[in-house]
Parts: sequence; C-alpha cells; structure tokens
Amino acid sequence: MRLLPAKYALVCRNCRLSRYDSICRMAVEQGRLKIMKLIKMQLIGLCSVLGICFFLMAKNYAVARKDNMKVFQSFLCELGRRFDCYFTVESVGATGSLNNTILDSMIYVDNESLQNIDSAMEFFNNYVVVWKDAGKTNEIRLITEKKEHNKTIIMLRDERLLTTTDYALTNAISLEYDGSPAGLLNLLSRQNDLIRPQTVFSIGMGNIKIDTQTHIGINATNESIRNILTDCIPLSEYSRVIWSSYTDGKEKSPVVTVKFHGNANK
Repeated sequence: MRLLPAKYALVCRNCRLSRYDSICRMAVEQGRLKIMKLIKMQLIGLCSVLGICFFLMAKNYAVARKDNMKVFQSFLCELGRRFDCYFTVESVGATGSLNNTILDSMIYVDNESLQNIDSAMEFFNNYVVVWKDAGKTNEIRLITEKKEHNKTIIMLRDERLLTTTDYALTNAISLEYDGSPAGLLNLLSRQNDLIRPQTVFSIGMGNIKIDTQTHIGINATNESIRNILTDCIPLSEYSRVIWSSYTDGKEKSPVVTVKFHGNANK
C-alpha cells in the first residue's frame, strides 16, 4: 500500500471540508429562501384578506351613504313630519337656471343625529349646501330663524341674502286680502315688479304646484312680505315646506320668484 505524502493528505482534507462547508451554506440558503417564500405567501394572503375587508367596508359605507342621500326638499318634508314643524326656504338663484339651489340640492344626513327641533336648527346652522352649476361648485351657508306660529316654522335663507340690497321680501307693507295664495302672489307682483309668482317649472323641481285652493285672509299693518307669506297659511294638512323662493342672482334689486307648495295631500 502506497501512502500519500502528508501535504497531499492535508489538501484532500481541506477539499472535503470546503465541499462540506459549501453544502452547508447551500442548505442554509435554501432554507432561508423557503422561509422567505413562505412569509411572502402569508403576507400576500393577509393583504388579500385585508383588501377584501376594506372593499366590503367601503361598499357598505357607500350603500349606507346612498341610502341617506336625499333631495333637500324631501329631507325637509320628512323632518317636518317627524318633528311636526314647517319650513320656508329662500335661495339665491343660479344665473339662467330655474332651480332652487337649496331645495333642489342633494343632502347626506344621519337621521339619528337629529333628535329634536333644536338639534335640527344646530344642524342647519353648520350645514353647507353644495350646488354644482356649469362646472362650478358653489358652497352655500344657511341663515336659520325659528318662528313660533301655531306650529314651529324654521325659516332657512341663503346667507348671501344678508348682503343683497333692495331684497323685496324684506319690504314692510300694509295689506288686506281675502283669497288664495296664488292670488296673493299675483297681487304682490302687481304692487312690486321685483316679486313674481312661479309659473314656469323645469325637470327636477318637484311637483308643479300653483295653490289656488287654500283660502287665506290677511289684515297686515307694516309687516314684512316674508312674514305675510309665512303667517297667512293655515298649516293643517299643508306642505311641510310652506313656500320657497329664489332670486335671479343679482346682488342689487334682484327679481325674486315665489312658490307656495300647497296642500300636502294633493
């Protein structure tokens, strides 16, 4: 038997150790890759589950929001029936439009947050009406006033009317009248050409109503036209929105178009 010199034996041993070390490193690397792959798969699965959860939450929120999205006028009528109160609405019109920028707007509201008339008043004081016209978004703040008649009446006005000069509905007049709301508006328009009854309606403005049926009697002395319009109506079975108006958009001496909303059952 022939023996290798010592130096050759050492080289062979080192080769075996080097090969063993390489095998160990390869095994460690493969194990690390398997672990990373497993972690990656778990993360992908977790992200998928979270994505599905967020999607369902967003979908449920969108459905809930859609369910609570209403036309402002419909919302007022619902609120009026709930709290047994009534409304008047005065808005600044959009140029060239027949729409009431408040009544015809869309509103999102959580009904459970409104528990009584006072909470409704607080809501309107903080609410901003969003009206989109000709690609432009307008934000409209409201002025609210509570009037105690034989029922509570909440009077809503576009804040911009505070700076409108010669606004016809603030004029004080003395008036005796017996007839219908439609006849009253015709009489007021003959006395002041800045007041007009609404006789033209567009799509989206709700029911076409010209109240010629309700009987009213007026004996007013130095009373604002706004108060005359509000106080003359017998509220029993009347629309929760008693009357509404919109101007032609001018800041000085605007023409204001007025509509009585008529009996709620007709």
